[in-house]
Amino acid sequence: MPSNLTARRAQPESADRAGSTVARPQRSADGPGDVRNADVEDLPDLVAAYLSAVANCLAERNLTVRALRVDETEGNGTRTLTGHLTLVPGAGHARWAPSSLRWDEHTGWSAVLRHTVEPGLGAVSRHLTGQLVPAPLIVAHFVSELDGDPNTIWATALEQHPALLDRRCLAMELSGYAYP
Repeated sequence: MPSNLTARRAQPESADRAGSTVARPQRSADGPGDVRNADVEDLPDLVAAYLSAVANCLAERNLTVRALRVDETEGNGTRTLTGHLTLVPGAGHARWAPSSLRWDEHTGWSAVLRHTVEPGLGAVSRHLTGQLVPAPLIVAHFVSELDGDPNTIWATALEQHPALLDRRCLAMELSGYAYP
């Protein structure tokens, strides 16, 4: 994780380790690599590593992440992991520019756009469709496209629900971006 970013966990997960080990690939900006072991109880740390990989790809596109946060909430008997990246306001060409990104284990990625000239107009959301855990390069492309055009074909105003993964499969998907 870059030294200027600090990952925070709101609530630690206390999953039973028995039977929660799955294959874990090595980290890559393009997608998962070699297979290793991952634990479901490591999900908050795996989300932080994934968000860090996204932040690094954003930095390569001159989009700066000011803060990275991972939260785990519980409601209706289920836990939900979310990750947040707060962006430093940039010099994009669009009147609406991304100010923050949110990843949710059930809905995937969304971006909050704020008006660059009249901040009092509020905010709008745009969602990245397709995969629940896309490669960090895809997320970075999505954000840079939004920075240039908030109506890019890469985004939709409607929240999408990609195929849900159980937590073991989610751990395997995310672990591809974790440090070995």
